[in-house]
Amino acid sequence: MARLKDEYGVEATYEAVDLATARWISSDDRKELDTFTRKMMASLYTDAEGHLTYLAQSQWHLGYTMEQWPAIRFAKTKEHN
Repeated sequence: MARLKDEYGVEATYEAVDLATARWISSDDRKELDTFTRKMMASLYTDAEGHLTYLAQSQWHLGYTMEQWPAIRFAKTKEHN
């Protein structure tokens, strides 16, 4: 925080978050993706480029969500277009 203040003149604070991993979300089934997005809204965010991202509290939560939503792809990396 001191470096941000000294080098860029930006005030910053740290805030703890209870997250373990992130995955980029996609699906060939638009209806299923829309349903997933609606039901999982509290765990979904968009990255800086506007891509849908799922944030999981733990590896277990990620695995469970992946099992429950087989039509959804959970990618570890995102190709730049």
